[in-house]
Amino acid sequence: MAGWCDVNLTSTGEMEARTAGRLLYENGIELDHAFTSVLRRASFSCNMMLNMANQHWVPVTKTWRLNERHYGALQGYNKDTAYKELGLDQELVMQMRRSYDVRPPRMLDDHPYWHGTDRRWVHQSLAIRCIKIVCNSPFRFIPYFRYRKLSPDQLDSSRAESLKDAAERIMPFYNSVVVPSMRSGNKCIIVSHANTIRTLIKNIDGISDEDIKGMSIPTGIPLLYRLDKNMKPVDPQIELEFRYMVEPKGCVEGSHRIALQA
Repeated sequence: MAGWCDVNLTSTGEMEARTAGRLLYENGIELDHAFTSVLRRASFSCNMMLNMANQHWVPVTKTWRLNERHYGALQGYNKDTAYKELGLDQELVMQMRRSYDVRPPRMLDDHPYWHGTDRRWVHQSLAIRCIKIVCNSPFRFIPYFRYRKLSPDQLDSSRAESLKDAAERIMPFYNSVVVPSMRSGNKCIIVSHANTIRTLIKNIDGISDEDIKGMSIPTGIPLLYRLDKNMKPVDPQIELEFRYMVEPKGCVEGSHRIALQA
């Protein structure tokens, strides 16, 4: 359960990102604005996809609000063995993973993947040469915290999230940033994580809390939405308005759900 763990893309993930870009290119999909999370696997996927689509110049907005759901104390554990390692009931762990409003145990400060002290270093431009002299170094670095803009309440609530909790940070960003971009005439793409995409689909298509449990999102396959001027699906009679650019392997469409074979 990677969650907010900043893992690298696997070789399979890199291939899927490039394949997604190729599908966009071959289908003549032109983009104006891309959105992604601050996690490297999504950020790298976005860059690879845009490069392969020959649209590397498209502006990209990154935000923690599009991060994967935070799995709390379960984060970093294997989904099949976490219950043993943490001494939890196996059915409870499954419920935490798949239900809409059940949170996992909270992540504490001593957890190896606690993001409250996530430090990055960014190069500060040294156009003023005197700084070089004072520092006696050609570079000056300043500490940069990826989640520095989170309020104390936001940081605390990010210690563990249900899918419902994740929606409370994802949808305000979608409605206040992505929707205005689309209203201005931009064709937008969101490159993110399974639970982030599930949240967006749930809210756009009006899927119930119960039915969202059965929806899985295949990786590396762009899905397209047609939205009207009110940002609603063009044909509300269609159970799921979006369509995949290629049919996911093992995909079975059901009532308001896409079921994928593991």
